[in-house]
Amino acid sequence: MQRRAFCCLLGSGSLLTACAAPSSQLSNYLLTMAQLQQALVGKFPRSYPLAGLLDLQLQTPQLRLLAQANRIGARMALQATGPLLKTAHNGALDVDFGLRYEASDQSIRATNLRVQQLQVDGLSPRLAQLLTDYGGQLAEKSLQDVALHQLRAADVSKLERFGVRPGAITVLPQGVSVGLLPIAATR
Repeated sequence: MQRRAFCCLLGSGSLLTACAAPSSQLSNYLLTMAQLQQALVGKFPRSYPLAGLLDLQLQTPQLRLLAQANRIGARMALQATGPLLKTAHNGALDVDFGLRYEASDQSIRATNLRVQQLQVDGLSPRLAQLLTDYGGQLAEKSLQDVALHQLRAADVSKLERFGVRPGAITVLPQGVSVGLLPIAATR
């Protein structure tokens, strides 16, 4: 009877929805774009020094679903300051990344980042090249392994009671689907 009562783990930090389904039918749950975007609140802005010459401050990323590539895109406004600059310069960093489940803390995290564009307006060619050279490192520091969702301990316990755990993650046009796998099959 408890299996049929598995309904609405839709609390403020949880996103599991599998209402009134027996565990054999629990196959996935959906994270919406709004829920993913909300997970980044408070984690930005972030500042990164580059070779002691520039300091970049990255603002909160604006996420977009790239369902065809099974990835998420993120565009961040940035501001460059530092000893080599007389004034602050604005720009943007555009990356995309895959997602992975981290069992140690029950989170869904960014992985395999790729820089699509890094641009800062008004920099000299030398500083622009420095920024290009360090762009990949900057992207990794800014988003690699950032948690985009954290399951609560209560949610994990409920999943375990139903004999499932998070599995494959798929980016869809309407959100991110987290597959649920039987625990017995994963041991």
